[in-house]
Amino acid sequence: MGPFWRHFVHDPTPARLLQDTAPATFAWAARAWAARGSEIGGQPLLDGVPADLSPLLREIGETHLEALAQNAAAHAEGRWHHDLTVDGVTYPRVPTSAYRVWALEQLRARAADARAVLEEHGCWEPLWRVEQLDSGHDPEGTAPFCRALRMVRD
Repeated sequence: MGPFWRHFVHDPTPARLLQDTAPATFAWAARAWAARGSEIGGQPLLDGVPADLSPLLREIGETHLEALAQNAAAHAEGRWHHDLTVDGVTYPRVPTSAYRVWALEQLRARAADARAVLEEHGCWEPLWRVEQLDSGHDPEGTAPFCRALRMVRD
């Protein structure tokens, strides 16, 4: 959702195109951006994940968190590119990104209270696979609107 918001809704030119050609999608993006992850349908998230969201959380653990973990390992090793393997498919020479390490840092900072839920859905292990993270991405603590830093290595 974050990239969709930043690139298609927050940027004035794509936002106008989206409003003109897909107003329902634009409205959905606004509702999703305003939603709070701490509650889903009035149910506190830490009380459990609604059954219909469980497959989505598993998918996040198997794909998105897996990609973040592999990127973090490559970053820690100083590699500029890495081969990313997700769901048995290998994507060669993916640029290593400090921003993705920063995203993993942010997720970890908020994960402790949800450990049981994250473990149940296969999200805990990839979240903590790389022990030491140091993205260096947002030294001033002003993200997402921080000064521009290189997102990937050349």
